[in-house]
Amino acid sequence: MFARTVLRARSHGRIYQHGIQRRQLSILEPLASGIIETGHVISSLPLPASIPPYSCAIIGITLALRMGITLPMAIWSRARAFRREHIVGPALQAWREKAKVEVGKAFARDRKPYEEYKKEMGRLQVAKIKELNKIHKCSPIPTMILPFAVHAPLFIMATASFRHAALMSHVPTNPLASESFLTLPSLAQVDPTGMLPIAVGLIMFSNIELGKLSRPSEANSTPNDVTPSNSTSKAPEDKALTEQPKMSTIISAFENGLRGVSILFIWIAMQAPGAVVIYWLTSASYTFFERLFLIKFGKRKPPQVTSSPLGLHAPIRRPTKGGA
Repeated sequence: MFARTVLRARSHGRIYQHGIQRRQLSILEPLASGIIETGHVISSLPLPASIPPYSCAIIGITLALRMGITLPMAIWSRARAFRREHIVGPALQAWREKAKVEVGKAFARDRKPYEEYKKEMGRLQVAKIKELNKIHKCSPIPTMILPFAVHAPLFIMATASFRHAALMSHVPTNPLASESFLTLPSLAQVDPTGMLPIAVGLIMFSNIELGKLSRPSEANSTPNDVTPSNSTSKAPEDKALTEQPKMSTIISAFENGLRGVSILFIWIAMQAPGAVVIYWLTSASYTFFERLFLIKFGKRKPPQVTSSPLGLHAPIRRPTKGGA
């Protein structure tokens, strides 16, 4: 009785796993077939025989996906970062200079200690940063997270599709298995030389370093003046200008993790079919040139922004003591 129950449970588990695999294959089948059909179309064009049609199909599909899906998100993210650096930064600087005087007078009138003044300025500036980011729609968390949230599922699905296209059975034979590209003897086989996988890892590593350069500089939006009474440690109001004191630490840790992943990708790419390696290499190269463009775009001088009267006054109303 017990053995029969165990066998029945195992059979149900196998049926469930088989159903999941069938569902995954049903999603990848049309995508993989579309990749092969695109190669068929390119092979029918009057192109030189030296041009590999299916490799060109992989490269073309990759560029179309990146320019059609991830490029708009990159432009959106860059525009938000640009506004935060060149609009929010100067507006916050103007507000800070005025608020320091008004809050300082209020605290001097009430004879409150300097430590409380620093805490109050830090609290007011955090609130002001949130207000300006909301007005100009440039909060940093969505700016960083949303492009990654769009690119990651696309990367996983495209990788699975190209892998399935390279390994799927095709009548009479899979054309990807009979086409070579650079050091790849076949788009369905791994690179025996390891040259393309190494190139994938190195370009990914370079993209991480370029990502640091393509981000707006925090120095432009952070004032250089430090209170003379506390020159050894950064005042809370100076820390508040970065909106999140731990944000730079989180970004640095995330980038270090990505550096490790880029090195790990060399080993992963050495185990992947050639079609997947071409996709990764094309996508990484696209990111490389995209970030070079963003770096050049970020060096252009922004238009002069006039100080807006909105919210430039210190948001503090302190009643004065009677007879003061």
